[in-house]
Amino acid sequence: MYCWAGCVEYGTAYQWQLRLHQARVGRGIDDCFLMLTHPPVYTAGTRTRPEHLPSPETLRRYGARLYRSDRGGSITYHGPGQLVGYGIVDLTRIECDVHRYVRALEEAIIGALNFYGVTGKRHPQHTGVWIGQAKIASIGIKIARRVTMHGFALNVRNSLDPLRAISPCGITGGQMTSLATLRASVPPEEEIGARIVAHLARLLGYVDHRRCSAQAILQASSAAILTQ
Repeated sequence: MYCWAGCVEYGTAYQWQLRLHQARVGRGIDDCFLMLTHPPVYTAGTRTRPEHLPSPETLRRYGARLYRSDRGGSITYHGPGQLVGYGIVDLTRIECDVHRYVRALEEAIIGALNFYGVTGKRHPQHTGVWIGQAKIASIGIKIARRVTMHGFALNVRNSLDPLRAISPCGITGGQMTSLATLRASVPPEEEIGARIVAHLARLLGYVDHRRCSAQAILQASSAAILTQ
C-alpha cells in the first residue's frame, strides 16, 4: 500500500517512518510507501563529511533547516517540487537483499521517467538515476531488522540552486537536473509517485499496491504497535 501525504516537515515524516518501521518489524502492517514533498531542508546521511555540510549562509539563503539523518549516503537537499518516497519494506518477505532493493528503486524511477519521454540510466559508480552526466534522482536507505526506511528523492520542478550550493551525495562537482529542465510540461508529483509505486509493485512482486490515506496507514501502525 502507499499514500500521497502532500508537504510534510522532515522531522514529522521521520517520526512517521519510525512508527511504521516498528509496526512492520512486528508484522502488524504490510509493506508501505510514503510519497510526499518537504519544505526546504538539508539532510546529512551517515557518510557526510564536514566539508560537505551547507554553511549557515546557505541555510539562511534558502530558508532551509539541517538534519542529521540515519540513512546511508551523504548530504542532500529536499524542497518544494521534489518528489520524495520512503519505503517501509520487509526484505525477508519479498526475498530481496539490499542491492536488489536499491536496483528496484532505480528501475522504478527509470520506468516512470520513460513514460514521460525522459531516458534515465544508472551510473556505474554511484547509486541513483542519471540523465547523461547529470543526476535527477538520489537514493539513501537504512535497514534495521531487515526492514527498510528512507528511500529516494526525484527532482521534478524544484529549484536546483540549493543543490548546487553543496556537493550532493558527496559527489564533488556533480551536476543535477530536474524533470522541469528536460520537459516543457511537468505532471504533478503525486501522479509521478503513483507511477513509481506501480513499477515497484511489479519489480518486487506485490499483488496489491492500493492507495490509502496517510492517516489510515498511521492509524493502522499505531494499532499494530499496541498489540505487540
